[in-house]
Amino acid sequence: MADVLVIDDDPTVLLVLAGMIKKAGHTVRTARTGAEGLQLFREQKPHLLITDIIMPEKDGMEIIAEIRRSARDVKIIAISGGADFIPDHYLDTAQLFGADRILKKPFNLEELTTMIDGLLTQQGF
Repeated sequence: MADVLVIDDDPTVLLVLAGMIKKAGHTVRTARTGAEGLQLFREQKPHLLITDIIMPEKDGMEIIAEIRRSARDVKIIAISGGADFIPDHYLDTAQLFGADRILKKPFNLEELTTMIDGLLTQQGF
């Protein structure tokens, strides 16, 4: 069982992802802002982080960069693109900041599940 942290300002996304992750047998915590997410990250030290890119207070790029300064081993999935104004290269930039995988909204939950399983398998889960 892995510890997973999901950060997204959309409560529906948080609810759906938390349910999916719990169903897979993992522990999950959620945060609606980047600042809250970083605080939970420091407290929890999760094995996997799923973060939205566009959020209030701290965006996903800031979160990824800050986490990578101190935690190289945590796996990170960056998600975004729910709005038409977000260019595709924005998610690509998340990988330059340290995201292991990127996923554009709206996404297929099966695709995300496969991505999560693959990253956690790399960590021995």
